[in-house]
Amino acid sequence: MAKVAVASSDGVFINEHFARADKFFIYEIHQGGEYEFIEIRAVHFNNSKSGEDKLNKIIKLMGDVKLVLASSVGSGAVYVLHDRNIVAVSLSGSIERALKSYAKRGKILEYLVAKDTFGGSVDKSNCPIRAAKILSNIRRFDD
Repeated sequence: MAKVAVASSDGVFINEHFARADKFFIYEIHQGGEYEFIEIRAVHFNNSKSGEDKLNKIIKLMGDVKLVLASSVGSGAVYVLHDRNIVAVSLSGSIERALKSYAKRGKILEYLVAKDTFGGSVDKSNCPIRAAKILSNIRRFDD
């Protein structure tokens, strides 16, 4: 079982930039390929002015999450999330299709990340970005 955070304005489509999202829809993926909505986590930026402060507030909400789906994720956020063992994927489209696809193929996607991040002759300083690019090439989940 893994938790997935989705940056969405409406709970239907993945349509928010990771660092600008004011809420994340949290889902739990079960081993049988099913998923369920758990909660909405609101980001309270208050008077946060710096991008780093905003990013830190969002990251704190992701403590138990293994995968983040957003319309866009900056390289700085990818590195910070990677350091916390969270995979960030930039894509757009239906939340339902993305979650169904992840539930079916999650192990394949995780294998690609692990293989690219830790195996072969990949430049280790660039691993999180390369892993995110591999997953980002799967832009739409159209099963």
